[in-house]
Parts: sequence; structure tokens; C-alpha cells
Amino acid sequence: MRRLGFLTTVTVIFLVLLTIFYQSIMNTFFSLIEFMLIIGLTIISLWLGRKYDMQFNAISQLTEVKDHLHSQYGQLHVRIEEYEQFFNSFDGVTLFMFDLTHKHTKFSKGVEVLFGMTQNQFNGNGELWKDFIHPADRNKVNKAEQLLFSGKEVQIDFRIIHPTKGEKWITKLSKPITDQYGTIIRINGQFKDITKQKELENELRHMAYFDDLTDLPNRKMLDRHIKKALARSKRQCHNLALMFVDLDDFKQVNDTLGHDAGDQLLREVVDRIGKCIREEDVIARIGGDEFILVFEETDQQEIEKIAKRIIQSSTQSYTLDGNKVNISVSAGISMYPDNGMDKVTLIQNADKAMYDAKNKGKNNYSFFSDKLKEVKISEEGIFASWFNKLQGSSLFHTKR
Repeated sequence: MRRLGFLTTVTVIFLVLLTIFYQSIMNTFFSLIEFMLIIGLTIISLWLGRKYDMQFNAISQLTEVKDHLHSQYGQLHVRIEEYEQFFNSFDGVTLFMFDLTHKHTKFSKGVEVLFGMTQNQFNGNGELWKDFIHPADRNKVNKAEQLLFSGKEVQIDFRIIHPTKGEKWITKLSKPITDQYGTIIRINGQFKDITKQKELENELRHMAYFDDLTDLPNRKMLDRHIKKALARSKRQCHNLALMFVDLDDFKQVNDTLGHDAGDQLLREVVDRIGKCIREEDVIARIGGDEFILVFEETDQQEIEKIAKRIIQSSTQSYTLDGNKVNISVSAGISMYPDNGMDKVTLIQNADKAMYDAKNKGKNNYSFFSDKLKEVKISEEGIFASWFNKLQGSSLFHTKR
């Protein structure tokens, strides 16, 4: 079939020659016009045959190209399906791609679980994820986006508000892709839900800085707070007071009624003290039956009123497992700047004042004064306990 035009032309020429040969045998000859027609017919046959073969060859080549393209299309379709499967196969991770040149956006299937809307909705609007950002984190995310579009890889943790699941923590890692001229043409990256990780971090942080039993700040958290409170007092020129509170008969409760009753007593004491102080004041548990309170922007007269309320409230009877229990309380107080300019001095002086209160008798309080400067603190004093335990205790254990 490839040379059909040529074969047809040869056949026509053969028939023409055969006719001429027959005419010569029969002694009959063509007229000039007939001869010219035969020559013309032969030339036309040659031309048409050649044209036919050329068109046939062109069609054959196009058919081959079509078959090849069809084969490539099939392979490409398979690769696209494999790419889609790969792109959507990462559990817990949402991949994304922003094509800045063609204004095309692609999110993986994980976006539906992460944000609570369909993949098609996100693919149709590359900025949709920004609608879910927690209001408090919008400024932080906007700054990160500016840094990203300046050509730098960016990772940021922020909160979103899920339509049905509420607040979630996610991390966004983005990498800009540039052309040979340094122009950003695409942004690749991923979103990942880190809510559980953040919850664990918060739980560990709480365990490190708060007492398990009473949920009060422990000595590590209190140490930080005193440093900040002192800095504020010095900067703003206002007073600050430290008050040690010690439960005198707590050990007897533990020994007679058991540790569960002791735990219940501590929680009730904390609840009563909390009702005697201001909302902005801080109470921390630093030992089994020892507490420190921090008061900012107050004077000695106000602290004296608070100390009286604490003693009066804390010494009222408690009912523990059907048993009535009474305890006594001693409190020692030091004031900034009159009794010390730094944390160490204020803690030492509050410790001395507390022992002075104990010496006066139970259910008493005492302010540090010059006459207590020469008082020696025993090795078991709160000051010694404070620093020894602060330096050597585990992050996750509080003395009971």
C-alpha cells in the first residue's frame, strides 16, 4: 500500500506502451492528438501517483506519531495517578504546592482532616487556610509569610480554629523555589497537626513548675516569679513583700491519720489561704507544709491585715475522714526595699522572721526587723531548704 501510487503509474505506462505496440503490429497509428492525449495521461498518472505516495507517507508518519503520543499519554496518565496516590498517602501531613507562575494551587487529601473542608475547596483557593488562623497568631503568621516571600525557608507553629474540633496547633514548613534569575516561581511545603505534641509540652512544663498535689507554683516557678517581681519593683519604685507560711502541726496529722488525710488538709489550707489574698498575689508550695506568698505594690499595714486573715482562716477546724483536726500557723514577712534589695537577702530575712513568730508562740506572724539580723538560721531552716532543693531537686518531684 505504501507504493500504490507508483505501481498504478507503472501500470498505466505499461498499458500505454502495450497499446502502442499493438498499433504497430496492426499497422494502425494514433493521430497526433491521440498521441498527445496518451502522453498527457501518462504524465498526469505519474504526477498523481507521486502525490498519492507522498500523502500516504505523510499520513503513515502522522499515524505513527499519534500512536506514539497515545502511548506516552497512557504512561503519563499512569504517572499522574501514581503521583496523586503518593501526594495523598501521607497520614498526619498535608502537602501543598503554590505555583506562582500559573496561579495554581495543590493540597493533599490530608487538608480535609486538618482544616475540616474539602480538598477541592482548598485547591480552588490557595489563601483559604489563612481564614482558620487563631486571631492571636495572625500577626506572627503574616511576618513569617513576608519572610517566606523574601526567599527564605520558614517554619512556624501556630493555632487554628477548626470548624468542629475547636483550637488546634499546627506547624507549617514552607520552601520557596526560584528560577535561574532568582524569582520565586513556586512554594512547596507541608502542614502538620502538632496539637498532641503541644499538649504534652504544656503538661511537662506544668509538671516542671507546678506542684502535683495543690497545683500551686513550685519553688522553681516561684524563683522565676520573685526575680521578675523584684525587677518590676525596682523599675517602678514600689514595695514588695515575701511571706513564709508554715503549718506547725502538719506532721502530726500525717502520722496519726495518714498521708491521704494530710493531702486533703493541704488542699483545704491552700483553698482557705487563696480566699484571704488578692487576685494578683502569688502563693507557692515550697515544701511539705511550707508556703511562700509574694505581694507587689502593697505596704506593711495591708500585709499585716492579710497575715491576720490567713491565720484566722487557716486555724479553723478541718474535718478529715470524719475526724476534726486543728493546726497552727506561723508566718514571717520581709519587705523590699526596707529588709533587703535582692532575692537572697529577702528570703533569709523572711526565714528569720518566721522563726521569730514560732518563738512567740503558735498562730503568730512577725515582720523582719533589725533585732533579727544576728539570728542564725539552722541548717533545717527554710532558707537552707530553699536553695538546697532548688539546686538539687528533680524537675518532676515536690517534697511532701
